[in-house]
Amino acid sequence: MIRPLRYIALALSLLLSLHYLATLTSPSYSSATSSSLQSLRTKWKPAPAPVPHPVVVDTSTGDTSNVPFDPRKPSAAFVILCRNDDLSKMLMTLQTLESTFNSKPHNRYPYVFLNDDEFSQRFRTRIRAAIPADVKVEFGRVEGEAWGMPSWIDRPKAEASWKKASHGGMPYGGSESYRNMCRFQSGYFFRHPLVLPYRYYWRVEPDVRFLCDLEDFDPFRYMRDHGKKYGYVLSLHEIRSTVKTLWVHVRKWYQQNPQYLHDNNAINFITDRKEMGYSMCHFWSNFEIADMELWRSEAYLSFFEYLDKQGGFYYERWGDAPVHSIAAALMLDKNEIHYFDNVGYMHAPFLHCPKDPPEKQNRCWCTHETSLIYDDNHWSCRYDWDAIFGKDPERERARFNELTP
Repeated sequence: MIRPLRYIALALSLLLSLHYLATLTSPSYSSATSSSLQSLRTKWKPAPAPVPHPVVVDTSTGDTSNVPFDPRKPSAAFVILCRNDDLSKMLMTLQTLESTFNSKPHNRYPYVFLNDDEFSQRFRTRIRAAIPADVKVEFGRVEGEAWGMPSWIDRPKAEASWKKASHGGMPYGGSESYRNMCRFQSGYFFRHPLVLPYRYYWRVEPDVRFLCDLEDFDPFRYMRDHGKKYGYVLSLHEIRSTVKTLWVHVRKWYQQNPQYLHDNNAINFITDRKEMGYSMCHFWSNFEIADMELWRSEAYLSFFEYLDKQGGFYYERWGDAPVHSIAAALMLDKNEIHYFDNVGYMHAPFLHCPKDPPEKQNRCWCTHETSLIYDDNHWSCRYDWDAIFGKDPERERARFNELTP
């Protein structure tokens, strides 16, 4: 009788899980924070070297937990921009992130949640309950010039462009809030008071899934120990109508500021026709792990300030993904940009699962052939990235297909 009872228990568990998943639905989109460009230049200083501290304080509740400080850990945090309505999707995301990575005893990295409104007590309580008690959790609000249309934008002109974009079918074409989010993620999240103490961040979004157990692999330590500055999982082609004049202004900026371009940059990834046009390739920034020294640098602040004054975040719909990607491609040694092929990740409709043979994989809740949905479709820039390292895109595609039963 033992075996039948076990099957019955498993069936009941599956039914309960399906019922729970069916209840977790809510609308969602990103949003979010902080000070002025000038104040950052004058006030911001690199985070000091870590000093051992015996306790971690959870600022959401005031509780403390005696947790040994690990001086070997990088100064890093998960940074999450979301709203109260994102709660159910956020809980699902946290479940997969904690189970695949942050639940490991040597990790336990803190979380910073940001919102352009106040987080509700219900949101705080449910999020706090979903994260182990020994992990620091902070909730902050985005205020001031970091969120909202700046004074130099011609609102009637902007609203006319939103109406046209919406009628043309552009995703979020008519949304002012989405544009606020893109501008915030491009130029302000790294200046929020709750984010300033950290050097590295892992951007996390509501309604994403982490699909592979990272076991003893720590992306933050990898970035620090290998001198990496920007890490990604997915790279796509941008919707051309959202960035019609972006490259024109990027070229003007770097022609005026050639000192900020790295000699071994990745400009060939983001350009076509001998640097005359934007290839539309970008790293999908809903997953990115990066060194915020890049965004806090004189070069990037100059870049963002210049683009911001052109108004393209509002007159068009410039996204933070192409802005971050272009900056990283121009300002970094291409070897400082890392493709986290071993991270299983899904943000619908795209999914990445490690493509190495199964015996080389960590435990994954996906199969490597499912990456064909992403890597072999016309949106992907996966093989464009390989090409700048001298790899033949067609040969790499054939190798990928050989690994797929």
